[in-house]
Amino acid sequence: MHTFDQVAEKYHSTKPVISKNYTAEQDVRPIGQRRRKWERIKKVNDDCYLFVDSYGFGDDVFGRDWAGGTVDPTIDEQIMLAPMVWKRVDGQVFLKVRNGTGLSHAHTGRYYFLTEFLPRGLNFVSERGKQYVAARGKDGMLKRHYLPKSVTCGPSARAELEKLRQNGPMYAYRAISDYEAEDDGAFLVFQCVGDRVWQLISEPLAEPVKQTRVDKEAKAKLKPYLDTFWEWACAYAPLLPTFDYQYMHRQIEVLHRYNLIGSAHWHSALEFHSEETIEVLKDTNHEAALPLLVYYLKESELGKAADIEDLRKGRAYFNNWANRVCGLVTTTTVYKEN
Repeated sequence: MHTFDQVAEKYHSTKPVISKNYTAEQDVRPIGQRRRKWERIKKVNDDCYLFVDSYGFGDDVFGRDWAGGTVDPTIDEQIMLAPMVWKRVDGQVFLKVRNGTGLSHAHTGRYYFLTEFLPRGLNFVSERGKQYVAARGKDGMLKRHYLPKSVTCGPSARAELEKLRQNGPMYAYRAISDYEAEDDGAFLVFQCVGDRVWQLISEPLAEPVKQTRVDKEAKAKLKPYLDTFWEWACAYAPLLPTFDYQYMHRQIEVLHRYNLIGSAHWHSALEFHSEETIEVLKDTNHEAALPLLVYYLKESELGKAADIEDLRKGRAYFNNWANRVCGLVTTTTVYKEN
């Protein structure tokens, strides 16, 4: 379906699913395969149709529930939260596109849905944890527009979460602060201005971009100690049994005992306490120095280095590792206008 007329025709030509689970009044009309009935088309009026992907806050049939609580969104909330809203105004066609609600997780069902059902001239793109809609302009070129995740759940869901919070379920305690009743504006609106040609008419949404900065002055002071540690690593890399789980566990316990790390359990995302780590880096005779070296070797591929090129790559990795464990990196978020 690539035009408003095709959308209207699809609705009217699709028989609703009626069974012991779904009534005629619910008007469940699948967009695609009937077995995927949760992906459906809903008519608001002759000039407005919703494409709904189910189990979101704005679905009045396949809605969400928490600890016995349920949500019955109003038609205005359904329009606000639908992944796709087709509208016709004075003969002009508009399409609103929305990402999923919730910042802490991926909305893979929504991504599939938009990939499958956006019309020609609009492409859904998910790249490096961010989502975009690429629109084909009059020049035939595609231009990406950032589509952020939303925090909007609608007034009905927010009220239900508040009621659950008062009754004590832990989910509601966690979720109540994550969602907002009012529309946060995290959507894109396009106007069809030609055959497979779309123009963004809503305000472009600023894209967050992380920027990192290394404290070069502090690193310069640490350079002699880091050089010594690197030479030590090169010498010991083939010798230490980093493949031995029990040996690794003992080294991690030492790092924890000297407060270099906050947990005595090994994993790749351990957070290091920079002040304590720097003190150990400066003294290779410290009891925690060898465990720190072992941890670095476990993370790196230095023990498998076979030539100068491998050593060069290993040194680059070591530099990044040292920046992290010594707290030399500051990360800030800036917003780039599209």
